[in-house]
Amino acid sequence: MDRRGVYHLRMKTRMPAFIAVLILSACLCPGRTFGLDVKMVRHSREFGNLDMEIGLYWAQGYTPVGIEVVGSGADAGTWVLYAEGFWLDVAEWHLERYAGASKLEPGIENAVKTGWVPMDLAVEEHGEFSYVLYLKLEYGMKEWRVERAQDEAGLRAVASADVSRGLLPVGLSADGQGGLLALFVSLPGHGDLKQWDLMSYDGRAALSRQLPALAENGWTLFDFLLLDGKAGISVMR
Repeated sequence: MDRRGVYHLRMKTRMPAFIAVLILSACLCPGRTFGLDVKMVRHSREFGNLDMEIGLYWAQGYTPVGIEVVGSGADAGTWVLYAEGFWLDVAEWHLERYAGASKLEPGIENAVKTGWVPMDLAVEEHGEFSYVLYLKLEYGMKEWRVERAQDEAGLRAVASADVSRGLLPVGLSADGQGGLLALFVSLPGHGDLKQWDLMSYDGRAALSRQLPALAENGWTLFDFLLLDGKAGISVMR
């Protein structure tokens, strides 16, 4: 942890062979299937172990595109959503943990200045730590914003307004205080979003079973939410 209360994990670029596989198999625009595989994987709650664990999937051609942290219960752990054949050209991934939810947006601002694009966020149950998953993209990013809502209806209203401005809804999390957080980014050449939805399921296992079908139906999957025994995922095409 540095003096700003930020914990860092970084993974360098893949081996060239894996980059070639990604470029050949990637879907380069929203509205088409992810590619070969989409999966949700439970990892350690120990932050220091995530570099190695996520790195093993990255080395096999899987891009981490979503993160969720569950503190207790049957789903306790750090969950990561992976896509093989991701539709953006990703050079690196980077995960940061911030000491408290108040560090979230200042932390994103600092990371953006060094070329990172925030792609998902997660806040622990009581707000002790917050996490942001970053990707290094070929074409960078034009704009980002974090929105807050008290419930799903409020989130849908906020998302509709931001999507109409060309922002993509890429991050979703509880805020540790009974509300919801949503992360939006504007990516060059990827603002023509036709459809967005927030889908709900009876638990993490039910969502996991639906991931392949969602991808096959042309939905692009980024972020997901595990909260109070329920599961949700933000999809777009």
